[in-house]
Amino acid sequence: MNLPGPRAGDPSPEMVPCLHVLQASLLLFAFGLPISIAAGQPMAYLASVLTLWAMLRGTLTLSVPRGLLVVIGLFLSCVLVASILGWNPARSFRKMDRFILLLSMLGIAAAMAVKGTRRWGWGPYLINAFIAGCAIKAALDLVRIPLEISSGVGLYDTGNMREPQMYLVGLCLLIAGLATGRWRFKEPFTATAMILIGLGLLLHFKRGTWISFALALAWMSLLIRNRKPMVVFLGLALASLGIPAVRARLALLRFEWSGDLGGRYALWTDVAPRLLSEHPLGVGWKAVRHEDLIPYTHQLQPGLEHLHSNVLQVALETGWLGSVCWAIWMGWMVLLVSRNAMRLRWQNPVAASIPIGVAGALVGLLANGMVEYNFGDSEMFMAMMLLMGLGLFAERLSASDPLSPPPAPPPPTPVS
Repeated sequence: MNLPGPRAGDPSPEMVPCLHVLQASLLLFAFGLPISIAAGQPMAYLASVLTLWAMLRGTLTLSVPRGLLVVIGLFLSCVLVASILGWNPARSFRKMDRFILLLSMLGIAAAMAVKGTRRWGWGPYLINAFIAGCAIKAALDLVRIPLEISSGVGLYDTGNMREPQMYLVGLCLLIAGLATGRWRFKEPFTATAMILIGLGLLLHFKRGTWISFALALAWMSLLIRNRKPMVVFLGLALASLGIPAVRARLALLRFEWSGDLGGRYALWTDVAPRLLSEHPLGVGWKAVRHEDLIPYTHQLQPGLEHLHSNVLQVALETGWLGSVCWAIWMGWMVLLVSRNAMRLRWQNPVAASIPIGVAGALVGLLANGMVEYNFGDSEMFMAMMLLMGLGLFAERLSASDPLSPPPAPPPPTPVS
């Protein structure tokens, strides 16, 4: 059997071993990230270093919109300036190592798009690895949460902020594959992963993530012009209302906007306006400490070091210009993958599952970021880099080698 030869953009032969290590590290990163930061973060840093080395040698072709790189560069410049002039430059610079992981985004876009004999490159394998990691973590949660409840831990105290957002991402990628025909629910891996991850999302009892997941599904339904995912979700949501704990958790929403209770209400209406007016250039990346917020309100959660909102916290840390650059960056990525999803929907619906799932997951994370500072969380930052890398991967793959059938050749010119 004759295999296809090298394609444009594939690495030189001497770089193949490095490429294999990079691809393996990215797959392990995607698999380990939902399970624990200890499993995913080392692989993310390894992939970032390998990507940088390949870039310096000029052996990997990076295809990223120049305007997007400019916006990211401007945001990083705002981070740098705000940190130099901010509250605690030493603390800020110690925390900046996270931005090295931006290279993992570029590595996914470049290394996963190297096709060889694979029509779609390695991107689908990356998605499979992430979903498998989510399913394993959800299975562990289904054991951990009942054990903690039986030992006296409160039901709503068994959850956390990170894991349900990972499940949101995994479900978006799964549902996109189901809606476009890439997967079928009767397949054991798909059905098992869907059930485990769905239960994991439910049992953490995070209302913001539930609502954000609904918004993500609505966005995906618009992209694929198919209301079925949203209808199925609404049916399951109504069924879950039969669980007393779910009803009780939703009933507590009305207290979030109570001035007497404090929490987010105090942060958004009292603390944030005063801090932003006092520090228009920002206080520095990750420079805010709990004791810095205490003078502004007595209604503060123990140990809290942020404003429970991406937009407000980024504006506080990097200044107004930094928040504008960040918003453009996030919006650019959502629009880029959404446009690609709509284009591929007509060319090849199965291939469109990648940008559709990525677009939904990004919308879900950004929606949840309105009430949670997830951009500053290590695991969620890496999840965003993973999604953005997949979005750039899908854009590059469809642009360099469209998956739609080639146009028919023109008829031969008759000889006179």
